[in-house]
Amino acid sequence: TIRLANQLLSLSRLEPGNSHLPGERLELVAMVRELALEMAPLARARQQDLALEAEAAPAWIVGQALYVHELLVNLTDNAIRYTPEGGRVDLSVYPEEGGVILKIQDTGPGIKINERERVFDPFYRTLGNDQVGSGLGLSIVRVISERIGAQVRLGFSDEVEGKGLCVCVIFPIAKTQES
Repeated sequence: TIRLANQLLSLSRLEPGNSHLPGERLELVAMVRELALEMAPLARARQQDLALEAEAAPAWIVGQALYVHELLVNLTDNAIRYTPEGGRVDLSVYPEEGGVILKIQDTGPGIKINERERVFDPFYRTLGNDQVGSGLGLSIVRVISERIGAQVRLGFSDEVEGKGLCVCVIFPIAKTQES
């Protein structure tokens, strides 16, 4: 109930017309590292391996820290919840031309291709899963991504087997302070 209330509050804060703080430069590797530490107890409780791979160099993006953190929590929480016990969740951050990529891969069931657009609709939940949830997490991720100019792409972690979920968030790279 608390998680649902927090997600509804997040979604309402993101509605058009609500005032927002201007974007700030954020260091994504540090944020993801902190998130991994925050989510480690949940992964450990499910006997999952939660790993982080990131470049040593900082990866600067622009956004509001509260919203980017909410995006990270929603994606990582989903990966842990939908991955079976003993599975694996991998977080990675790396630069790509003109942007910074956040990739979250898991060994869960994945999302069928024909449902990939629908899962971003508020309250939509895929059939055949027994996880408790409201269907708001990916809606929040989509809205936050749009607000900060990022793109979200869904795929399979294992494209050959059609299993696992791979979520890529492509953030525009922050301009240096000299620019």
